[in-house]
Amino acid sequence: MQIRTFVETVAIPEIATRRAEIETACFAQQESASLLRLQTLAGIVCVKRAVKAALASRTALAVVDEKDIVIGHDGQGAPIILELPAAACFRGKGHTLCISLSHTKNHACGCAVIEQEPDNA
Repeated sequence: MQIRTFVETVAIPEIATRRAEIETACFAQQESASLLRLQTLAGIVCVKRAVKAALASRTALAVVDEKDIVIGHDGQGAPIILELPAAACFRGKGHTLCISLSHTKNHACGCAVIEQEPDNA
């Protein structure tokens, strides 16, 4: 199995000073970004950027709008991909796309991992 990891980080103060701009640029209306805690919003921004990089590495979708990548949380609070414009590119091709995010008071990190079966690398 081949594993590719894409990581994005951001300083929370940077997000705080540009929050309105980032909400408009990165979030679809149904995501209710204005209701998110600053650290959570920053973590989701990082995850979206990491997913975007992962998609660009494996598909022809080098330009994906971050608004089209919708991130939510499961019942235990773990981040999950709710909408992904390129999901079909991973179906049936031996690829799995996993995400994770983490944050402290001052920094956030998002990670996207592509797992590939050897025949599909």
